[in-house]
Amino acid sequence: MVIEHFVFLLDDVRAEEFAAGIKDPDVVVRVEGDFLTVALDLDVWRPEAAGRPKVF
Repeated sequence: MVIEHFVFLLDDVRAEEFAAGIKDPDVVVRVEGDFLTVALDLDVWRPEAAGRPKVF
């Protein structure tokens, strides 16, 4: 399994504005305060339970 992380440092744009511009059905976008997270949508990329990471 390959896990990638991306960090967006937004000085000129608010996280909500940046998130509103992401129009990809394959990802899940969340804004929590000043933080923006973008992750692959497991319902699209790993629909089988066996292919999903374990949640503890």
